[in-house]
Amino acid sequence: MHPRQILWDRLSFILLALWLGMSIGFVLTSPILFGYLPRATAGAIAGQMVERLDLMAWIAFGGGWLLSALPRWIRQSKDSLPVTSDKLWNFAILTALIFCLGSSFILTPKLDSTMATLGSLPSPMGPYQEELLRSRDQAHRFSVQFFAIRMVLAVVLLWGLTRLQKDLASSKDA
Repeated sequence: MHPRQILWDRLSFILLALWLGMSIGFVLTSPILFGYLPRATAGAIAGQMVERLDLMAWIAFGGGWLLSALPRWIRQSKDSLPVTSDKLWNFAILTALIFCLGSSFILTPKLDSTMATLGSLPSPMGPYQEELLRSRDQAHRFSVQFFAIRMVLAVVLLWGLTRLQKDLASSKDA
């Protein structure tokens, strides 16, 4: 078929595996970070790490889509089969990009603005501050869920790339 596709798939695999490795590292080190540092300091550091992981997720998932899914989609857009492994992989990576979009442009700005507002309020607890704390906690829970979903999708996409390579090899033999 296309010999360059093997190279593009390997590059996609590397990008996705790097992001997944960094994400697992973040998940494993976060409890240590919060165990040794004050909560506010650890939260600020973790927030910056999540912002960088969001950027890397855009690179990994977007790069994976550009390198692996887009060339296949262009070549096989005339395919009459309703569901193929290429189309499923494309769907999975576009789903991951939607979660990147939600994390980068909805949840992270919401968390940042809530934290800035909380930092500017006077010390006595009031109903407005309690509402902000609930809002922060809810946005944080969604952020964690989006992060976990992207990690699961990265594992699925890595497995899917190995299947796509097998499909590519079998189509070469035919």
